[in-house]
Amino acid sequence: NTGGGVSILNNYDETVYGINFNSYKMNYSKENKKFSGNKLHINLIFGMQKEEERLYISPIYMKQTLKNKNNLKKSKKEYIGLTAAYGQDFYLYDLEGKFSYDLEFNTIRENKEKERKTDGKISLKYQNEYEIYDMTLVPSIETNYKYTFKDSSKKEDKEKLGIKIGVTAKKETFEVFLGGEVRKSLNNRNYENVYTTSFKYKF
Repeated sequence: NTGGGVSILNNYDETVYGINFNSYKMNYSKENKKFSGNKLHINLIFGMQKEEERLYISPIYMKQTLKNKNNLKKSKKEYIGLTAAYGQDFYLYDLEGKFSYDLEFNTIRENKEKERKTDGKISLKYQNEYEIYDMTLVPSIETNYKYTFKDSSKKEDKEKLGIKIGVTAKKETFEVFLGGEVRKSLNNRNYENVYTTSFKYKF
């Protein structure tokens, strides 16, 4: 999968609000079937951010177009949902860099066929900052575990393990992120490769 996105956020004191756009081109295999398509993801962001602690609530809208390459059937779906996330940063002994953990809960509903899905994810991340000229580079590595509590469509893998590597370039008012992630099902041989580019502007 290959995608990109733009986030526009406003920080006032400890309050954060804004909007996030993401678009993906998907190519993957599942149960000996090949699929391709596009996904649009839009979410509003409301939250509180302290120096080493954060809490977010985010309404979601998604639109997906998918084609089965085996029989050439196409499907279009629209989803609405809600994400809630909490995270903290911490440091270990004399190690340079920063660790963080995040807990995320998602619930989503498909409009036409009334499919419902609820899942949770926990992630652990390490990153360190390097000053290069007038820019800050932040390489990072993250591992995460996702568990699906409910999936009425019966299409989602119940457990997934992910490893994500990326780098963020920061200046005063904007950030650019480049990264890649491997997501492996713990229930079967299914896996996904995801490559992401995102741009964040602070005003």
